[in-house]
Parts: sequence; structure tokens; C-alpha cells
Amino acid sequence: MARTVASYSFNEISSGYMKYWRIIATLPFDGHSLHFIKSRLLRIDFMTMILFWFTSYIGYGIRMLVNHRFENDFVCELATVMSVTGRYFMALMKRGKLVELVDMSEQLWNNLREGESQAFSRFERKVRVFRDFTLWITMTVLAAFILTSQFIRLPPTSVNGTDRRILPIRFYVDVQREPQFTLVRIAQGIMGIHISLTLTGIETYGPWLIMMACGFMKSVQNRFLLMANSEHGLDIIQNSRMLELSGENVTDCIKFHQKILKFCNMIEDFTRSFFMVTVMCSLYALSLIGIQIIANNEYLYGLMTLLILNTYQLYICQWGAQQLLNESVAVGQTAYFAALTGFHFDRRCNKMLMVVLMRSQKPVQLTAGGYFKLSIESFGHNMECDRVQ
Repeated sequence: MARTVASYSFNEISSGYMKYWRIIATLPFDGHSLHFIKSRLLRIDFMTMILFWFTSYIGYGIRMLVNHRFENDFVCELATVMSVTGRYFMALMKRGKLVELVDMSEQLWNNLREGESQAFSRFERKVRVFRDFTLWITMTVLAAFILTSQFIRLPPTSVNGTDRRILPIRFYVDVQREPQFTLVRIAQGIMGIHISLTLTGIETYGPWLIMMACGFMKSVQNRFLLMANSEHGLDIIQNSRMLELSGENVTDCIKFHQKILKFCNMIEDFTRSFFMVTVMCSLYALSLIGIQIIANNEYLYGLMTLLILNTYQLYICQWGAQQLLNESVAVGQTAYFAALTGFHFDRRCNKMLMVVLMRSQKPVQLTAGGYFKLSIESFGHNMECDRVQ
């Protein structure tokens, strides 16, 4: 009995990620534009919460400098705050490009042949793990700071005063009275949920787009391998119609590959600024967090979760770039095997296969800001530099 080949729809592959993008108002709801009232209200809501978070840290920093104090752990947290805030507002400015990328990925999906959608399952499982881990680690960071604030007390400001409570997240002023303290604490809890959803959304832009590109690349590879493993042999030469069909197959495959390369260029243009902010802020935060942990800082548990979060952010952008690099190289390898059976095709098709081989000598390379090449090797170099520091 023949085994049934699993098949997926575009909605099944993408809906689990796009719901976060719609919640944070960087992708329109189905059948509506970016100016739909629901998207506008969500955008105002998340912008307010992100700005509240960012300005709370800026206000705390100003108050710290006015009192002639300097806290290294505050700088560690500020680097993460600036990273998330910067990337969210970049996402709002680039939301039109995100819509174009989603539309193009759906168009490419419609060009898939029967059974080719199963090539996406391997990539989708990994990206789903990253998405769930992002939500889990951000909620863990929030919980760690809330729990830490329950047990840490600051010394009194006067001789006969009482120990002072602290809020889970830095704030403009020192709040001690009730009900102001409780109200601010609740507001910060709501803000933390918004931050978790925002970070989950912006962290999945790159992995999802790269997953789609890798799946399309894998489909091209499978088509070339199918040509290479054809059992028609020399008999095809005796059948002009079969020769013509084989030539059309090669032409369609190469045109599909060209569209994928255009899609990859759009991904590079969209993600380079996100990756630049991620790399710079994560490296800076990691170098400071390590020092604070060694110094047995009182915010140890919160800093440990921040350490995991920043390491993860640095890794995921480099992992995705490495996956796309590998798949683009593999296209050239499979085209080489198809070219070995070139007697199946006419001279024009063989020339086109040679062009694919030449193009694969320069694989798709994602960068941070257009300068720093991303790969697992560069991630290892980054971690080595942080360890030395």
C-alpha cells in the first residue's frame, strides 16, 4: 500500500507566526489594510507600552546620574531595552515591506508542485521551537524580576526609616507609598506581557522568512535530483516530445530559482537592520552581564535569564543565516548531478544548468547591517570574544 505524502497549506505553515505580528500591529488582519481601526488601536497600545518601558529606564538613568551613582546591572538591562524598542519601531516603519514579503512567499508557495510542501516541515518544526522558547524565556525574565523584587530591600533614606521596597522594573521615581506602589506594580506587569508578545513577534520575522526561503530552495533541490535520477536514459533522445517536456521542466525550475533568489534579496534588505541591532546590543549586554554575575550581584537570577535571552538572540539570527547559506549551496550541488545527465536535455538547458552552477558559487549570505556576515562560525567567534573579555 502506497504511503500518503503529507501536504501542508500556506495558512498552516504561517498562521502560528502571523498571529503575533497582527497582535503587535506590524501585519494587517486578513482582508484589511494596515490602516484598519483594529490594527491602529493595537499599534497605539503597544507603542504606548514600549515607550513607557523605554522612558522608565531613561528616567531611572537620569535620576541615577543626578544622585552621582552608577549601576552596571542597569546598563545591562538598558542594552536589552534599547534592542527591543529599536527593533519594534523599525518593524513599524518596515511593515509595508513585511506585507510584500508575506505576499511574495504566498505567490512562491502557489508555484509548488504536489508533495513539495512537505519539505517545509523540517524547518517549520525548528522555527516553532524558537518561537515558543522566545515567549517562554521572556516570561521567565519577567517572572524572575518580579520574584526578585519581593525579597530585595533597599536601605532606608533616614536613620529611623524603614527598608524600601523596589519595583520589578526600573521606574522614573522612587515609589513607596500605597496605593501608588501597587498601581505601578500592576502597570508594570501589564507592560511585561506586552513586551513578551512584542519580542516574540519581532524575533520570528527572520526565522520564518528564512524558513520559507529554505523550503523553496529545498523544493528546487528535489526537482534537480528528480532530473538526475530519471530512468528515461538514452531512450528520451528517440522521443522528441519527451525531450521537449524535459527542457520545459528545466526552464520552469530555473525560473522558480530566480524568483527565490529575488525573495532572498528582499529578506536581506528587510532583516539587515534588525540583525545589526541584535548583534550590537546582545554582544554589549553579554560582556557586562558576565561581569555582574561573577561579582555575585543581588539581581543574580534576573541577570542569568537576561544572559540566556541575549545569547539566544545572538544565536538565532546566525543560525537562520547559516541554514539559508547551506540550502543555497545545496542547490548548486543538485544542479551538478542534473547536469551529469545532460543527454536528457537540449544544449540550451545544459547551458542554463551551468549558469545555476556558476551562481551557486556565490551562495545567499545574510548580513548584519550589510557589513557583518552571519553564520554559526561568526557566532562562535562572537562568543569567544565575549569569553576573553
